[in-house]
Amino acid sequence: MFNEVSALKKSVVFMVFMLCTAILIYAKVYQPYIDELRLRSERPVAAVGYVVDAYEPTREDYYYYGPLVEYILPTGIPVRSEAVCPIKSDQNYAVGDQVMVGYTGEMNSDIVILDDSTCHDRYVKLTIVAIAIAVIGILDFFVNAIIEVRKTSVKKYKFSETPDGKSFEEWQEMQQLIGAAGDAQEKLAEKASDRGGE
Repeated sequence: MFNEVSALKKSVVFMVFMLCTAILIYAKVYQPYIDELRLRSERPVAAVGYVVDAYEPTREDYYYYGPLVEYILPTGIPVRSEAVCPIKSDQNYAVGDQVMVGYTGEMNSDIVILDDSTCHDRYVKLTIVAIAIAVIGILDFFVNAIIEVRKTSVKKYKFSETPDGKSFEEWQEMQQLIGAAGDAQEKLAEKASDRGGE
């Protein structure tokens, strides 16, 4: 039954499927990226820190926490705080690694690791994938639409050719032969009727 459906209708279904897939992929990375931008904007003070405990990030509520980083406030007081990220970082930190951190300016704030571009990189890659998927679906539809229009459009002939591919001169000759054959038939019919009258 599906084979009876036209190629254009199949391409419409394919395009809708591809567009929905693209939207789902983009939605999956959009919110974490916005959350990452918000976290960074809320922690405008930058400092150099060192990883003091490189444990696997753990999820609590909407965010991943870890590793534990120590940095020094402008007052000279050392502070240890967990890094927060909306997605699990793909960075492998080791104890002693130097990182740039952003914090609110208060002693008890969570920090963001400014060097960690996991969220941004994933957003860019999956946005490109989503756009590519959407473009494939749209192009498939337009190609099938053009093919369908060409199938259903009236065939145009060259001015110098007839629909059967003959030149105008050949067509004229054929018409003359047809006319001559018709005349000959009429004469034969007249002779036959004259003989029948005798």
